[in-house]
Amino acid sequence: MDKSTVRYNGLNGIRAFSVIGIALMHILLNGAYRIDSFLCNRVIATFGELVYLFMTVSAFSLCCGYFEKFTEAKITPTQFYKRRFAKILPFFALLCVLDFISAPSVKSAMELFADVTLCFGLLPNANISVIGVGW
Repeated sequence: MDKSTVRYNGLNGIRAFSVIGIALMHILLNGAYRIDSFLCNRVIATFGELVYLFMTVSAFSLCCGYFEKFTEAKITPTQFYKRRFAKILPFFALLCVLDFISAPSVKSAMELFADVTLCFGLLPNANISVIGVGW
C-alpha cells in the first residue's frame, strides 16, 4: 500500500467530535439562549478547548499528507505556502471586507488593511476582531 494513501479513520472521528463540540460552544456563547444547567455551564462552555484538539489533528493530517512530497522533493516549501495562501487568503479577505462593511470606521479600515496583508501582528495594542472569525 502506498504511504500517501494511508488513512487514519480514527482521526476523522476525533476531528468530527471536535467540530461538533466547537459548534455547540459557539451556539451557546453567541446565541440568545440562557439555559442554566450543569451541561451548559460546565460542559459545553469548556468545549472551546476542542479547538486545540482540532488544530493538532489537522496539523498531523497535513504533515502526513505532505511528508512524502517533501522528502522526495516533489514540492518545495515555497510551493506549499503559495498553495496554502491561495486557498485561505481569498476567504479570509472576504471575511475582513464583510467585517469592515458591517462596522465602517478608521480603526476598522486599519484592521482590514493589516489583516488582508497578513501584517496584523504589527498593529500596536491590536485587538483584532476578525482573526478569531478567520480561523
